[in-house]
Amino acid sequence: MKYLLRICTGFILLILSFTGLRSQSLEFAILPETKINSHPDSSEIKSFAEVRNKTNNPIRLKAKMTMINLVSGHKVYFCLRNCFPPKTDDFEMPDNSAVTLAPGESTIGDNFFDVVLVPNKIEGCTTVKMTFMVVGNPSDNVEYTVTFCSTTPVIETELEAFNFGEPSPIPATDFVNFNYDMAEGINPGEIEIYDNLGNQVNTINLTDRKFVKYNTALLPSGTYYAIINAGDKKKAVRKFVVSH
Repeated sequence: MKYLLRICTGFILLILSFTGLRSQSLEFAILPETKINSHPDSSEIKSFAEVRNKTNNPIRLKAKMTMINLVSGHKVYFCLRNCFPPKTDDFEMPDNSAVTLAPGESTIGDNFFDVVLVPNKIEGCTTVKMTFMVVGNPSDNVEYTVTFCSTTPVIETELEAFNFGEPSPIPATDFVNFNYDMAEGINPGEIEIYDNLGNQVNTINLTDRKFVKYNTALLPSGTYYAIINAGDKKKAVRKFVVSH
């Protein structure tokens, strides 16, 4: 019983560390993916994270990227409102580039965050740690580690994978096209549409087709996010803009 208690306690602490409950000011609004697979011919492989200010006061937020394992030839960069040049070593954005989050506001819209691997047609798995911290108080932070694997896929019966193309046209006026490609045997699932405040505005049930045309004529102009769900909770996020 004593050993079981120790194991359970360690597991709980691991969960608390990942979700940001140790931070006084920050939390993950959506838990980010910890492993992302893509073909080495992909121009970029992206990881999306949404960090929220859970306090009643504005805070200034910045991010730091720590290289855990970098495959030779791979490059990584991240965007937090502004995109920084690709790096092959650790990088912390300067204080004067920090973004201000109002109470309850998260890193979407103008403050959108993602970290991007440029595989350069090289196979391998690169791992980076992203730390989000309050300017002037770096111990007040949340972090997550993501592994990007650029590998040629092996077709197996149990393979759970899909590709979710970039929406087009951008900006959209009356419609936007979503292209996706599921591995054989994967449940097509659905696409969820969110506005830049994190509100879900629609759900598109997918068929076995590889293309969906979504009517945006009734959506207000602004930034939106499409999240595809398939293959037992596999997810990918794409950003698109509606302009009338």
